[in-house]
Amino acid sequence: MIGDNKVVAIIPARGGSKRLPGKNIRILNGTPLIGHTIRAAQNCALIDKIIVSTDSAEIADIALSSGAEVDMRSEELSSDTATTIDVLKELLKRLDEFDVCVTLQPTSPLRLIDDIKGSLELFKRMNADSVVSVCKAEHPPQWINTIGSNGEMDGFLDDSIKTKRSQDLGDYYRLNGSIYCNAVSILLESNSPLSISNCYAYVMPSKRSVDIDTLEDFELAEYYMGKVFNHLSE
Repeated sequence: MIGDNKVVAIIPARGGSKRLPGKNIRILNGTPLIGHTIRAAQNCALIDKIIVSTDSAEIADIALSSGAEVDMRSEELSSDTATTIDVLKELLKRLDEFDVCVTLQPTSPLRLIDDIKGSLELFKRMNADSVVSVCKAEHPPQWINTIGSNGEMDGFLDDSIKTKRSQDLGDYYRLNGSIYCNAVSILLESNSPLSISNCYAYVMPSKRSVDIDTLEDFELAEYYMGKVFNHLSE
């Protein structure tokens, strides 16, 4: 709980993955990927209930054996077109006892317990509608553009930044997909877990912000977990 507010952690985990098949149950440092997120949530004293939302019997079995509750999705919410917000709202409508929802993507295994705790504490301290985890962008967005069909780069960079160093362009941040804290009452009326107002950023370092979507992401997470965050498996 945060004060008098009850907190539910929802871990959305579909069975299908086109870029990295079976990624949510792929073994990372001796544990199925989803197990790292379940364990982190279990060790956060501010969370009252942990629910894994899935369409996969295999994910459900792993979640149950890890000590989480499971909510099996309907056929409609198991489709490729179903969004995370659709899943959250359908589930939260059936859970009327919670005030705060923290959504933890299983593809972010390097978040610490302190990251979850810090996000929830920021949520309370700022009396926020939402707190969303971010990390510093690896490159200035001014250096990003499209290229032509033949690879031409006409107008790729604005003239005003061609002579500037990256450090002269300021700090920018990107969503890292790890943590979303939301007031349930606001979330139920929203189209996104990212509120348009009264939303605050919880900043995480880039090395804890790996969001696994490809084999390369998975291998990077393996490196960081084995070389840098070995204590996560202790």
